[in-house]
Amino acid sequence: PYAACRYCHPAIEAAINIKRKYNIEESQISLIDIATYDLAVKGHDHTEALTTASAKMSIPYGVAAGIIFGKAGLKEYEPEVLKDEKMLKLMQKVSVKADENISRQFPKITTAIVRVLTESGEQYTEQVDYPKGEPENPMTDDEFKDRFIELAMYGGKTKDEANEII
Repeated sequence: PYAACRYCHPAIEAAINIKRKYNIEESQISLIDIATYDLAVKGHDHTEALTTASAKMSIPYGVAAGIIFGKAGLKEYEPEVLKDEKMLKLMQKVSVKADENISRQFPKITTAIVRVLTESGEQYTEQVDYPKGEPENPMTDDEFKDRFIELAMYGGKTKDEANEII
């Protein structure tokens, strides 16, 4: 469901869940700490993404997209979004660290714990063990259909054409 490397998915989903539950705006955030498995950190913790390919491999980018847009689909990885001031600023507030206990459970469990700290001192934490799309947490038919329509429209089809294909 996310246009990023699979290793980024648990953190992205946790960020989206925090956004949905608490309706946090990026301007309220002072810090985002992410604990995940060591392989997800290596090569995925960069806070600068100059290309779409780099953004798709960046947990901080995906988490920032999840907080700002409430999703991380193809449009959120477009070149113009890479330059968005809100994205650039929020990415710099993201720290990704490996957690020993989480790392021991990988690959059986693909966990990320996202902790958002606000300027006012509030703290929100969300843990995702099996992000959407994993065999243990498959997308529903409606989620799959919505994702298909989004991708088809991104590829130039109209919504009606996408529904006809379905």
